Amino acid sequence: MVPEFDVGCYVDYDAERLPEVTAQDVATFCAHGFNREYTPLFDVTWEDAEYTLEIERTALDRAGQADDGEGFEAALEAFTDEAWENEDDGYFVYIQGLDLGVAGLVMAIIAAGATTYTSCRGRVPGSRHHHPHPHVGVVLDRNRASLFAELVLAAGCCLYTSEYGDLAIGAPSVDHCHQLAKMIVERKAAFEELPAPTWREGLEEFLPD
Repeated sequence: MVPEFDVGCYVDYDAERLPEVTAQDVATFCAHGFNREYTPLFDVTWEDAEYTLEIERTALDRAGQADDGEGFEAALEAFTDEAWENEDDGYFVYIQGLDLGVAGLVMAIIAAGATTYTSCRGRVPGSRHHHPHPHVGVVLDRNRASLFAELVLAAGCCLYTSEYGDLAIGAPSVDHCHQLAKMIVERKAAFEELPAPTWREGLEEFLPD
């Protein structure tokens, strides 16, 4: 079974109040208690996102055979352990240390010209995760936010302003996250028509070596 969480489907943010984000903001964003060592990714290609989704789908299908949330979590942890044991370079190139269940969404978001500041597949019994539901903190400019809002609703997820004033995507399950990621990839032509975000230029200068 895939754990489900009490998360609604809605969009709740004010486009007029989206802040101008700089490269330094992106590089130094603090995730307010969650994933304080989270490092933003960039220059992810659509092909990277598609490979990530393939790996993640395999893991989720295996974990979905579990009887409960604890078994689901254990199966995903075992999938990662196997990658370590087998020295599976492809896994680490495309999953990037992210949680299976939200990794595909993170990579699709970045391929679409946005970035993320935290991500978590949600807390279930037996897990080490902190956030109460699948969650990705996202940095969007106004144009991308509009497109994301459309896709978020179609996928049954939510896009909202967190209590700290930052944008975030929430989902009732990791399957919803995975579906949203696939929908983002399917709309890549629309995202490619948008100008690069202003924070992208000079980002490397602020990232740790």
